[in-house]
Amino acid sequence: MYNSGLRCGLLAAFLFLGAPASLTAATISGVVRFHGDIPETGTVRMVGDSFCTACHTSPPPKQDLLVNASGEVQNVVVYIKDGLPPATVNSPPSTPVELRQEGCIFYPRVFGIRTGQELRITNRDNTMLNMVAAPKSNSRFIKFIKNSSGAPETAKFEKPEVPVLLKSDVHPWMASYAGVFNHPYFAVTDGQGRFELRDVPTGMYTLSTWHEKLGVREVRLQVADMETTTVQFRYGSRPVEDQ
Repeated sequence: MYNSGLRCGLLAAFLFLGAPASLTAATISGVVRFHGDIPETGTVRMVGDSFCTACHTSPPPKQDLLVNASGEVQNVVVYIKDGLPPATVNSPPSTPVELRQEGCIFYPRVFGIRTGQELRITNRDNTMLNMVAAPKSNSRFIKFIKNSSGAPETAKFEKPEVPVLLKSDVHPWMASYAGVFNHPYFAVTDGQGRFELRDVPTGMYTLSTWHEKLGVREVRLQVADMETTTVQFRYGSRPVEDQ
C-alpha cells in the first residue's frame, strides 16, 4: 500500500559479466526494482481550469511513483556519474528532445537531454502552457504558449545537472524532470524498469540513479571492451534493518 512516509532501503547492486555486446565497446544494462509492498498510485487533482478536467473522464493517475505489478520502477534516471575520459564529452545531437503539454500534463515525466541540445516545448491543449525551469546550476527560464495553435518554444541547458525541475505556475500539479548530461551515457527506465547504456569505453565508473520520490543509488563498476555488465538497483519501502 502507498505510504507518504516512504523510506528507502539500501542499494542492492549485483554485477554480472555476460556475453559480448559488440566487438569494440561495452554495454551496461539492468533493471531497477522496488522491494516491499508496491505503493498505490494516487490521482491528480486538477483545479482551476475547466478545460483540464474536461480532458479526462476520471482523474488521471499520478506519475511521481510508477511501480508495476512485478516491482519494476519506471522513470528512474540511470547515468555514469564519474570516471569517463574527457574525449567522451562531445557535441550534442542535432535532434531536439520534445516535451509536450497534453491533457494538462507534461510528457514525458522524466527525460534525459544533452548540454546544448535543443528542448522543443509544444502545447497540444486549447489552454495555456506555462513552463518554469527551476534549475540550480543552469539558467532559469519561463515559456508560454497560449494554446495548441501557438508555435513551439525552445530552450537549452548549458551545464550538467540532475535533476532540473520543469513546472507550471498556472497548473500546479504539472511537473517534469530533466537529467542534463555532457555525455551520452544515460537512460531513463521504461515500464519494466529496464535501462541500457551502449558503447561505453573501458573504465572504472560510478553508476548513479535518481528518482523523484525514491532518491539516489550508486555503485562502482569496471567495464571492458567486449563485455556486458548487468546491474540491478533496488529501492525499498521498509527500513534498512528490515531488508
